[in-house]
Amino acid sequence: MRKTLGVAMLTVTLTNGDRFEFVNGRKAPCRRRNAGATWTLQGRKYEVVHTSSRQAQLRRDEVVLASARSSSRRYGPVRTRIEAECDIADRIGIALLEQVIRPGRPMAFFAALDMLLMAG
Repeated sequence: MRKTLGVAMLTVTLTNGDRFEFVNGRKAPCRRRNAGATWTLQGRKYEVVHTSSRQAQLRRDEVVLASARSSSRRYGPVRTRIEAECDIADRIGIALLEQVIRPGRPMAFFAALDMLLMAG
């Protein structure tokens, strides 16, 4: 994993040989609009957009594929509602949304602390 301008980037290789770069967040991640993740897989752009403190959407080429909501507990269960036809690549995105990225964002105070810790 490498960091570019405070953004974590990871190259992922699937078992079928497909590779994609997963970008988790953008500059100034404490802002909700910048806290999402993006990647391109099989020529399609995927993006996780956090819509509230406990909700997020998975979008493929600007179309909403799934909506997710986390419980009130920090690492509690995530409920996902699939809103469009999904193939295997889309299911990878849904799994990333539920297990890795998780809906919502930390409070600005905790995001600022994380940024300070990453800066050293």
